[in-house]
Order: sequence, then structure tokens, then C-alpha cells
Amino acid sequence: MLEILKNNFVLALYAITWIFSIIKLPKYFDSTLKYLPIIIGYTLFNEILGALIYNIEDFTLFSEEEYSSYTLFIYNIYDLIFFSFFFYIYWKSIANNGAKTKIKNGALLFILSLVVNAIIVNPMKYELWYAYVIGSIFLIISSILYLKSLKLKSGSVGISTNLLFWISIGLLIFHVGYMPITIYKNSNLNITVDDYANVKIVHIALIVIMYTCFIIGFLRMKRFKLA
Repeated sequence: MLEILKNNFVLALYAITWIFSIIKLPKYFDSTLKYLPIIIGYTLFNEILGALIYNIEDFTLFSEEEYSSYTLFIYNIYDLIFFSFFFYIYWKSIANNGAKTKIKNGALLFILSLVVNAIIVNPMKYELWYAYVIGSIFLIISSILYLKSLKLKSGSVGISTNLLFWISIGLLIFHVGYMPITIYKNSNLNITVDDYANVKIVHIALIVIMYTCFIIGFLRMKRFKLA
């Protein structure tokens, strides 16, 4: 277990963020973000589960030997829940009807692409990366639409104490950085072990940046309803 924690130090970052989300919950319990601790806790649990499956030979979720070492299925399920949650958050948090329509259409397209992608390839064995890319594109658009609406609504006053502002910044940075990596690693047939190592470094750096933004948001936030 100590070896797993050492090789997956970002688990500590997830845990710290989760703790802050619970501590600060009284400041946003009646907002659209009230279920955020569940999403962050689910992320932590999912990563721990993935690390256990990957590192412990006899640990598996499936009785079929063919799938015993696969972790991609749990991440495909995670993507569905994660993206759907934040599409809902942005749809509820933006007043402009045109922007709300774009977010709704993006969410529907993501879910449709997930279903189609799962038909094309086995989601137990392969990453549904076409759907992930579409989800990332529309999550980037949604976060930009929210940041734009926030700027128009309040100028620069109070933005830095808005929790969803910092979450949007974190999501935006991560997905702008990781979406091209997803395309590269899944479409490049000549990718090497060194390439994977470099991709992992960038991936971890993007995770650290995103969750650092989340933590800053929890530390700086003021009590108000975000919807």
C-alpha cells in the first residue's frame, strides 16, 4: 500500500481537495455546487480503485480473466458522471439562454458520442476517447461561457472569491492541456515508452494545477449562492 501511495502521490492532492470541499460546504450547501464533495470524493475513490487494480495482481472487479487487469471501464464510467455533473452546473449557473442552449446541446452530443463510441469499441477494454475529446471541447466552451458571463455580470469585483470561477479556471487549463494529449496517445501508432513517460509527467502537472485552483477557490470563497 505504501508503494502504491508513493507512485500515486496525486491521491494526496485529491484527498486534501476533498477535505477542503467538506470543510467549506456550509458556504455553498444551497448552491448548484452542493454535490461537489461527492464528485471529488468519487474521483479520489476511483483513482484509489484504479491504482489497486493496476498494482495488485489478485485485485480485480471482474470474474472474467480477460478483464481482470483492465481499469479503463471504471474511467469510462467516471467520464460520464464527471462531464455530466459540470455540464449541469454550468447550465444552471449561466443566465443567458443562448449560452444555456449551447451547453445543453454539448451535453447531449457528449452522451450520444459516448453511446456510439461504446458501440464501436469495447468499453471494458478501451478508452472511449472520441467521446472524451467531444466532452472536453464542450466543457472548455462551457467554462469560457461562464467566465465571460461572470465578467459581464460583476466586472472584476468579487470574481476572486467566487468558487466556480476557480473551478472553471482549473477545468479550462486541464482540458486545454490534456485534450490534445488524449488525441496524441490514442491516434499515434508509433508512440514509444518514453513518449508515454513524458505524457504522464504533463498529465500529472495538469492535475496538480487543476486541483490547486480548486483549493485556492475553497480558501478564498465567500458565502453566497452560486446559481
